[in-house]
Amino acid sequence: MAFNGLASLSEMELVLDPTAITRLIRIGGVKLARQMVGLFLEHGPDRVAAAEAGAVVGDCRMVEAATHSLKSSAGNVGAARLQQASAALELAAQEGRTADLAGASAALRTEYDAAEASLTTRLSELVP
Repeated sequence: MAFNGLASLSEMELVLDPTAITRLIRIGGVKLARQMVGLFLEHGPDRVAAAEAGAVVGDCRMVEAATHSLKSSAGNVGAARLQQASAALELAAQEGRTADLAGASAALRTEYDAAEASLTTRLSELVP
């Protein structure tokens, strides 16, 4: 389901955009890529949990803060579908659409879990 003009998650094939990690390696080497993915994996669970908790109680500010941060970090590591899900939930929170928070939060969790699995695998492939 699209949220206010944002593409449906099913319209995007890749869990990870491979060019993102390549870009990080080009900018700062494998060390930077490993650090960025590591930070994402370290802080992502807390951000998702905060978004979910905010969605349950209808706290749009909490949801917006958590998803804004998650959206940025997902973009940095190439988690395209997660970035899209974060943007959709962030927008719902910004617009005060509390009725949409639960569904968008569930989509966020699904995409985070997929990104986490893919990035964990990718991290193991990034040999310093």
